[in-house]
Amino acid sequence: MDTEIKTRDEEIKIDDINSLEIFSGVIAHEFNNLLSGIQAWAQIGEKEQDIKNIRKAFKSINEACQKGTTLAKSLLSFSKTQELDLEYVDVHDLVDETVNLITIQLEKKLITVERNYSVLPDMLIDKGKIYQVFLNILINARDAIKKQGGIIKISTSMREENIAEISFSDNGKGISKESLRNIFKPFYTTKINKTRSGSLGTGLGLAISRDIIRQHKGEIMVESIEGKGTTFYILLPLEGSKKI
Repeated sequence: MDTEIKTRDEEIKIDDINSLEIFSGVIAHEFNNLLSGIQAWAQIGEKEQDIKNIRKAFKSINEACQKGTTLAKSLLSFSKTQELDLEYVDVHDLVDETVNLITIQLEKKLITVERNYSVLPDMLIDKGKIYQVFLNILINARDAIKKQGGIIKISTSMREENIAEISFSDNGKGISKESLRNIFKPFYTTKINKTRSGSLGTGLGLAISRDIIRQHKGEIMVESIEGKGTTFYILLPLEGSKKI
């Protein structure tokens, strides 16, 4: 058992080193693209006489700045290990809260959310951070479902006597084996340039989510079949949680 744990830790360290090696290149590339766009639209706006084209230039500059802000915020979240603000939370209420935030977007794509909740005690967690994890997984599921009438299934159960499991399944496009190996690596993304909401796909969402879950002494795992769908499993210890 000790050997297995050591080997796994070594693999994680190697992954972290490889991620750091590509850090400067990825960030330079992303910001260079944004700055190039801002410069191009600024030059157009400078020479334009038509008020409509000038407004279009300002709008494009503003959008590029918003994407830069999103990227910067993601980097700050990733670089800071903040202390957990623990409180007793009904995880089912938190899931419902998160789903409600993107309900309109899901309805537009005719995506149905099915919930299968087991009895769980109120859990001692950082509500804001776990909310961030749930939201990231739900947004990924939404974007993975290309066809109308997709399904997202959310289930909760007791994995073991002292471990709760929250799973999110979708019947979207799935994840390739290659991407599955890299899915939790910082700056790795399968999204092309921007998400449906217009925000930049930074490749930090799942890396940050994994760090949050591990801060809670839990684990996050993923299973996927390309073309059939994906399931994320979040395991959280019940230590310190209220008894049912």
